[in-house]
Amino acid sequence: LDGGLGADILVGGSGNDQLAGGFGADTAEVAGSMTELTLTRAADGSATLVSASGTDTLGADVELLVSTADGAITLVQTFSSARHPGLGIDATFDAAFYLAANPDVAAAVASGTIADAETHFLTWGAAEGRAPNASWDENAYLTANPEVSAAVDNGEIASGIVHYLGNGARDLTLTADTAFDATFYLAENPDVAAAIAAGTMVSAESHFLGWGMAEGRAPHALWDAEDYLADNPDVAAAVADGTFASAVEHYWCYGADEDRAPGPWFDTGAYLADNPDVAAAGLDAASHFVLWGAAEGRLGTVADTELLLA
Repeated sequence: LDGGLGADILVGGSGNDQLAGGFGADTAEVAGSMTELTLTRAADGSATLVSASGTDTLGADVELLVSTADGAITLVQTFSSARHPGLGIDATFDAAFYLAANPDVAAAVASGTIADAETHFLTWGAAEGRAPNASWDENAYLTANPEVSAAVDNGEIASGIVHYLGNGARDLTLTADTAFDATFYLAENPDVAAAIAAGTMVSAESHFLGWGMAEGRAPHALWDAEDYLADNPDVAAAVADGTFASAVEHYWCYGADEDRAPGPWFDTGAYLADNPDVAAAGLDAASHFVLWGAAEGRLGTVADTELLLA
């Protein structure tokens, strides 16, 4: 059974089936409780599913597995270091560090010429490539992103930190805790994979932060932009008026931390209720599930039960 372009729901029959997804976030639905199924994941991204009705082979392009009996959901492939190398970027503004690293700014603030450190950074410092905190390395960012370095050299962008803040961290607090699946991203975006192979792009993460987020490209298989905008009219209005470039930009910068559901396949409230340790830790439900929960054997719950076809 083959899926086509876009997101497909694949339902095998009795006996042994082979399910292939194609482009889009594809879901295999099976009858029977998830606890009665045996899912064996292979290194190549495929998986074998044993149930009472037979043994099914899931292609590497099938991302989600759902039980129609109880609405439980898991990832066909869980994360490894290869799937989530870690964004490793922190652009949080540290005023104390900034003043210590920039005595000219400290003197200007002390004399009243400039109101405070953050005012200087936002008005002049970012454009000058000054670091917002001790972990930011302007040279390393430019080295890791040659396309950004070239844009800085030819005057299209003032600095690496300006590029980063303008394309991926509107509120200066973007961290590596919001789920990003590099394997999924490259499979869904062959243009990015080709650019990396050609050496004109460093990584999937680099493209997503620099361009993909603003273009509305999905960061992982649970993401559904149309559903997110329908469920969040405030976000739809903000995208329409240009406050955010895309639905995923809002989700990445704010929505995930607010535990807004990334799409109809995942119920954030149910996950937090089923996993009080995750709720107590203040982690966003969807990102925990994608990054750690599925690998730990935790199950999600489908938010929209109308998606259960089998």
